[in-house]
Amino acid sequence: VRQQIGPAASATPIQKDTITVNSQTQWVMPGLWQNLLAAGLPFKPTFNASTLFAGQVVAVQASGVTNNAATAQTVFLAPQTVSGTITGGVAPTCMGCWGQLTLTLPSGSWLATITGQSTVTVILPAGIQALPGATAATSSVVRFNGFLFNNNGVFTLVAVVEGPPPGTPIGPTI
Repeated sequence: VRQQIGPAASATPIQKDTITVNSQTQWVMPGLWQNLLAAGLPFKPTFNASTLFAGQVVAVQASGVTNNAATAQTVFLAPQTVSGTITGGVAPTCMGCWGQLTLTLPSGSWLATITGQSTVTVILPAGIQALPGATAATSSVVRFNGFLFNNNGVFTLVAVVEGPPPGTPIGPTI
């Protein structure tokens, strides 16, 4: 549990809850998906119990936690940051176009460690928000923030923000 709203379910400082999903659980993607799908996103993002995987960041709404267990009423896909080295692909070439990059994860990264995956496909729009110091070129070490999917066994991040290498402050410099 990274952030819980309401009273703690246990007195320990690190809390681990078991969340059950069932046929009543709703799976919700951010509202911007309707715009992205209308703009011709190059794959059909799917978010449900069968595509959920360790490493995917989600938020869960439940009516309460009892003995560190709850049943999810709603599971929301949340944005997350993925870092790595660009090892191939094509940046978007026109407004309304999508680029597709291959991001190779550092071998010791948390995502590579828990998933066993070494790469993530990054889908990015021509109008991606690039932070100062970000360079989307082959061999560049960058961070992308967006929504991560399991696209038929290929981890695919639909990026909305591109950032400089990990460790670089994000924001204006004086």
